[in-house]
Amino acid sequence: MTYRLPYDPSPARQRRVAAKVANRWSRAKKSGDKDRIIRAAHECISFCSSEQRLKRMIRALADQPPKIFWPVWLNHWSHVDYSSEYHRCLPSIFERQGSALPYMSDEARAMFDSLPDVVTVYRGCDEAFKDGVSWTTNRERAEYFAAGGRYVRPSRPVIVTGRIEKYSPHFYYCDNTRREAEIVCTPTIDKVNPEIGS
Repeated sequence: MTYRLPYDPSPARQRRVAAKVANRWSRAKKSGDKDRIIRAAHECISFCSSEQRLKRMIRALADQPPKIFWPVWLNHWSHVDYSSEYHRCLPSIFERQGSALPYMSDEARAMFDSLPDVVTVYRGCDEAFKDGVSWTTNRERAEYFAAGGRYVRPSRPVIVTGRIEKYSPHFYYCDNTRREAEIVCTPTIDKVNPEIGS
């Protein structure tokens, strides 16, 4: 289920709604009620753009237990854009939370089950962000992102090839919501090649 708030272009209206959302989030955390916290977290995170979403997710969820962290995180991950600047802090957050497998959707779990024991993954990005956590099993998708994808073309585009064991603690989860065959992990990097035609 995806949580979205109605769009209203009025800045004053947006500020009032934001204040109410923040207040509900604060009260929900104090309540200790898991379902209430999850609902409030969804609302709080939804109230921002895809470019700001990861920052909001980290702030809202990093100190929550796995039963709250993973359901909310996995719901919103596919709505995140421009996230590379935060990738270095994500592995420690994921490793504190433990396995996401019990919380993954049926589709994501089926994707996980279909993977070989050692997975070859690719990342298309600027060379400065080659150590990020968003990878794909589809080299063509990596090439798409190295060429800019949904974003501006990187100044030093590369295709990074790595490998990760399926049951490694550094394999965090997989997500195919955007049909990108995404593996969120910190793999062993084998090759870093300039993007063809760059």
